[in-house]
Formats: sequence, structure tokens, C-alpha cells
Amino acid sequence: MDYSVLIVDRDDQPIGFKDMFEAISNGDTRRVVSVIILNKNEDKVLIQQRSEHVYMPLLWDMSVSGHLRPGQEYEKAAIRQAQQELGITIEHPRQVDRFLYEYPLEESMNGKASLYIGLFSVCYEGELKPDPREVHDTKWISFEDLARSIQEEPDSYSPVFIEMFKRYSQKVGKPKGIE
Repeated sequence: MDYSVLIVDRDDQPIGFKDMFEAISNGDTRRVVSVIILNKNEDKVLIQQRSEHVYMPLLWDMSVSGHLRPGQEYEKAAIRQAQQELGITIEHPRQVDRFLYEYPLEESMNGKASLYIGLFSVCYEGELKPDPREVHDTKWISFEDLARSIQEEPDSYSPVFIEMFKRYSQKVGKPKGIE
């Protein structure tokens, strides 16, 4: 099954589309969106534990995240991913940051992977209907408890999530305990 993802250069300019697994293998920079979902008081964040059927199984991760598809912009992808992964409708997610993130990846021909990430936040109150093919579990957690948990159990979290959480915290005002 072809799962085409948008490939971009180091300045986030589109180059074309490739099958996701081919892009990962080639070490191409893929454009992704990640959304931090906050409760209405903005004192808790929703995190998800990835399904055992996806890449980086059972690690805790962003509220939602995913690759951009042909013809999508970051905001539309954020809305689509929230619906796809959590069965919810979000409106007007706010872009917090956009950045290039590189990390080591043995499966890649050049030994690394890179993502151009559009980081968004949005408030949501309501029922979640997670797709079990993508999400094993979800939980609401305070920023302080999340920061503490990341420091105590970093291997329980996706490395990309840890970087995004740090960036989010720096952009919106550093919650206590985040380095």
C-alpha cells in the first residue's frame, strides 16, 4: 500500500512525494504535523501511548501527529490527524513553532532521519474515541508531572516528543521542572 508523504528541503520547501518507507530509508526530510491538545484550563496536556502496531510501539507521544498528505497544509493536517487518531474535531489549532528535527536512524541509508515539524496547540474538552490501530492509551497529565516523568523515564517517551515538548515549553513559557 502506497502511503505517500511530502518530502521537503532543509528550508521546508516541497520537493515531491514518496512512499513513507522509501523516504525513511533514503533519509529524506518529511513534513509532519504535531498537535499538543490542552484542557480548557490549559494546565494539562493530552498524551497518547502509541499502538503496538505502529512505529515506536507503546511509547508515549504527542496528542496527535502525522505526515502531511498531497495537497495538505499544516493546519489541515492537524485537524485531519485529530479526527483520524482520536476521533475528535478540533478547530483553529494555533501554530507554535516550525522547525527541522534530525535524529539517528539505523534503518536510513545515511544513518539519520529528518522531519520538518509544524507544532500546533489547541484546547479541547470532550469525549475521545481513539483508533486502536494507532493509539493504545491516552491520558491527561499536568505539565509538571509530564516533565518529571520524562526526566525519570525518558525511554517511555518517543525522542521526537521529548524535543517537541521542550520546544513547546520554551515558546509558551517554561513550566516548572522542564530543562
